[in-house]
Amino acid sequence: MATRSGVGKGSISELENGRRTARLDTLFALTKALGAPLSAAVGVSPPTDGPSVHGQAVHAVSLGGWQTDDGYVEVYRITVDTTTQHSPAHATGVRETITVVAGTLEAGPLGDPQIAAAGETICFPGNVAHIYRAVNRPAEAVLTMHYPPGIKTPVAE
Repeated sequence: MATRSGVGKGSISELENGRRTARLDTLFALTKALGAPLSAAVGVSPPTDGPSVHGQAVHAVSLGGWQTDDGYVEVYRITVDTTTQHSPAHATGVRETITVVAGTLEAGPLGDPQIAAAGETICFPGNVAHIYRAVNRPAEAVLTMHYPPGIKTPVAE
């Protein structure tokens, strides 16, 4: 394992015996050597069913939101069907980032949407009218909404 991962035998022994806390780069090296995802080392919890909303083609479940120095961020797990959903423009400065995890998705500004398959990401300004549509079969994705500073948010002061 030490040879395949590039992590020293002593470090591996200390990790195994709980005498050392692993850094992220160490965990990536070990899981790569094992042919396993990072979650094999750190664990993963199934997403809980947070608040959800439904549109014509999109079902979104909130995974959370938080304030950053650059604005407010919301993250959703979305399922999109093959019906086209038209979404109106959001506030000025809002950006959307969609990472497809299953299927193929078309999304983006009207007249200039992008297509992404599993493992690919689409980014576009959310302050223009835009669409969402799965290609051929329902698609699953993670949607991140980036709001600029000054937008009234649930955690705004």
